[in-house]
Amino acid sequence: MRIKGPGDGPRPTDAVDEAAPVDAVDEAAPAETGAVARVGGTGGPTGTDPIAQVAARLRAGEISSDEALELLIDDTIARQMGGAVPKDLEPKLREVLRDYAANDPFLAAKIRKLTQGK
Repeated sequence: MRIKGPGDGPRPTDAVDEAAPVDAVDEAAPAETGAVARVGGTGGPTGTDPIAQVAARLRAGEISSDEALELLIDDTIARQMGGAVPKDLEPKLREVLRDYAANDPFLAAKIRKLTQGK
């Protein structure tokens, strides 16, 4: 088969092989939702979001910013990391996350914004 140059135009239609007829189509398998359920369910935006719940409680004045931080750290270690943190490293991770929250200007601004309504 020769590669045609830019001025040769399209291939003639009689040069295209005919497709073989299809005998049957397999039935589609049902969708598996196991992975979706593991990462937060199929509820989408209406599903329960622990972070949004903590933010709502903080805005409502039900908890302090320190309590909110501890709840978010608990959520990070237990749910988001899926218990992958070895128990002996958990205190160090908590310390690092607390330090990060205290010293990161972006997070500090977010916390101030959430607590302004109080």
